[in-house]
Amino acid sequence: MVYTMQLNNQINVFRFRSPRYLILKGRDDEARRSLAKLLSAEPDDSEVAAEFSEIATNLSIELQAGETSYLDCFRNGEGRNRLRVLTGIALQSLQQLSGFLKTVYVVSKIYANAHSY
Repeated sequence: MVYTMQLNNQINVFRFRSPRYLILKGRDDEARRSLAKLLSAEPDDSEVAAEFSEIATNLSIELQAGETSYLDCFRNGEGRNRLRVLTGIALQSLQQLSGFLKTVYVVSKIYANAHSY
């Protein structure tokens, strides 16, 4: 439990220095400096500018998409996500229950051992 608390504290300390977070909060100069430190380059380097532009573009696309949640995976709307998710769960369950994956694992071991004779 102590390890979990320590890890959580470290994540919270460094999260607010991430370039993505800084760009989201409109602190572009700090984001460039943070990126430069991560990339071991100067803040006005072309690599830093390209990375900054990519992060900013992706962030704006995410913001335009709007809010979503994991529950949207199970809602049956225009994309029929519910059907897709339930089909995937059913197929994975059938593979596990049939033992096919274990058969593939054992057969590969048998062929590997047969090759060594």
